[in-house]
Amino acid sequence: MRSRSPTDVPPNFMTMRAMLLPGTSDQRVGMPLSRCGGGQSRHRRVASRRAGRHITRTRSGGNLSRTKERVMAEVDSHDRHAAHAPAANVSEEEVSRFDALASRWWDPYGPMRPLHMMNPARIGWVTRHLPDRATMQDATILDVGCGAGLAAEALAHQGYRVLGLDAAAEAVAAAQEHAALSSGLILSYRAGTAEELLSEGQHFRAITALEVIEHVPDPAAFLSLLHDLLEPGGRVFISTLNRTARSWAVAKLGAEYLLRWLPVGTHDWQRFIAPHKLTGLLRQAGLRPLDSAGLSFQPLRGCWTISRDLSINYIIAAQRDR
Repeated sequence: MRSRSPTDVPPNFMTMRAMLLPGTSDQRVGMPLSRCGGGQSRHRRVASRRAGRHITRTRSGGNLSRTKERVMAEVDSHDRHAAHAPAANVSEEEVSRFDALASRWWDPYGPMRPLHMMNPARIGWVTRHLPDRATMQDATILDVGCGAGLAAEALAHQGYRVLGLDAAAEAVAAAQEHAALSSGLILSYRAGTAEELLSEGQHFRAITALEVIEHVPDPAAFLSLLHDLLEPGGRVFISTLNRTARSWAVAKLGAEYLLRWLPVGTHDWQRFIAPHKLTGLLRQAGLRPLDSAGLSFQPLRGCWTISRDLSINYIIAAQRDR
């Protein structure tokens, strides 16, 4: 019988202290949102809190409902394309779960708090690895699994043209509602699937899929789809969670059950993907890995930074050469 390694099964409570990141044993839910240089300023944090309250109010006031109606009308208009598209690699259970979080997505102290804290680090890494500005000038970045638009809107604020795509219609409606608070963004959203875009013959110079692959039923098919959506020479960015004992202790038990940063059930540890497996799947899909980095939480500063530690959260860039 094969012996089991720490990455095969979750640890028990007796091994928890040994597996937590150094210095994280005294984390508290009340940690400030960010003290990192690349994080939000106090002014931006206050603005974000107000924006989060705005989304919550408009949901009850009807504006978000009207936005959802427009999104659903767009979904209906795309049905003729969906009829000819391959079956979507989408979990309806996951779609329902994230739709239920739509009204609080932009609350930086709500259920998406970890993504708000992580966003400056991951978007900064993506922009440093995108093709040069001249190459991206007339190109569109596709953000697959955009949710309510944290990454898509951040990229648009950097001056990029962005299309956010998600199967969760309520999350897309919240994204559109929040984007309306800013002017000058070249940003659009669509409720639908990547398979529909491919059936329409659309291609992109860059694609982001951040914290998405661990939620799709078939990761290999998902990466093949992203390959087909990329232009030759285009780049894809995948961020996800490593399948280690430490990721179970921190991202599953810690974030969902102890600190309550995420709703219970957000993640399934069995669907986390080790970096070596992800790079193998990328190569099988015809995508050449370019670079990778860890995304590490700094408890004393209350933020996430880029690191060499890929044991929990990490991000990979890959390119379609032909």
